[in-house]
Amino acid sequence: MMGTYRIGADGRLTEYQPQVLSDEHCEEEFKDWLEQNPQMLIDDEDVLWIGREVTTELGKSVDLLGLDKRGQILAVEVKAGTSPRTVIAQALEYGVWADGLDHEELSRIAEAYWARSKEEAEWIRGDDDEGICELAEGFKRYFAKEEDITIGRATVVYVVVVAQKVSEDVQAVAEWLRKHDIDIRCLEFTYYEGAEADERLITTQLVVGRVPTRDGRRPKLTRETFLDLFDDPEAREQVEELYDELKNVQQQYLGLCEISFGKASLMFRVRFRGQKPANVLYVSKYRVSATPWYLREGGVAEEVWQGYRDDLYTYQSPAPWQQPRATREHPETYMHYLLLTADTLSEYKEKIVNAVRTLAEELSTER
Repeated sequence: MMGTYRIGADGRLTEYQPQVLSDEHCEEEFKDWLEQNPQMLIDDEDVLWIGREVTTELGKSVDLLGLDKRGQILAVEVKAGTSPRTVIAQALEYGVWADGLDHEELSRIAEAYWARSKEEAEWIRGDDDEGICELAEGFKRYFAKEEDITIGRATVVYVVVVAQKVSEDVQAVAEWLRKHDIDIRCLEFTYYEGAEADERLITTQLVVGRVPTRDGRRPKLTRETFLDLFDDPEAREQVEELYDELKNVQQQYLGLCEISFGKASLMFRVRFRGQKPANVLYVSKYRVSATPWYLREGGVAEEVWQGYRDDLYTYQSPAPWQQPRATREHPETYMHYLLLTADTLSEYKEKIVNAVRTLAEELSTER
């Protein structure tokens, strides 16, 4: 049986063909999605957004402005349709502008952006719970860093293309610039409409900017290299205990649960009714994230995926789990996250493992 199928709530397959959304539907929706999922930009690493539609001194508007964990600036340009040649010039202009920003200017941009998100992200708030925290403090809270870091010391520029191909001439120029130490990267995105009116499917591919290993591929983590990501010995110990307990759940439900590693994260997956494994828990260097979205999309009974969600956090009051800054349709299914520190894992590790174990038990009875 060949073709594309959707798994219904009753477990039956229904054939359907996802439709590529037209350009006018893509750009703003994709920016919203990228704000919620910044890890798609840098090989599963996180990004701290500090601005959207930021006007430069040349009167141009940077779609998204952020910082990576090293304090480097990311300027992101989103284009619907095929990338024009001018997108390279835009990216370089953004790089020149961002490279000239000092800490005071970056702080002003960040505080204006964060002010709109103050009530939705607890880490943004100042010590008096009224103002917005200073940029350096917000950076340390977001990435769970103890040490101070120089913010804005280098610039990374991304060209982001939505829906169609990055043109061959743009790829060629970008590759040439990279050879001359200009860090510019191009990603292709295709945006589909799913079987339901509010369903969106996204595929991504990095076409310029992948850092190759000796054999041309970036290796996935192993248990030991994953644990080596954690510099704090106490955090490493807590993560190791979390891994071992999740491994016990996986072994208890062999064939239903599995643990795998990506480029920068551990993933706990479940199989349901013959579908591909669905990620239900992510653990990275900076956060633990969980989402019932894949369960809902796979046709898992509502009480099961809602039970998993509620075992981890209450949607109306997610603290200490933090809610994504921008929510759209079905916000109750979107990924919440818990900043990963030794203290938070010590307090909530058992709750996380119990939620995963209960989910596995529920799914095992429905197979």
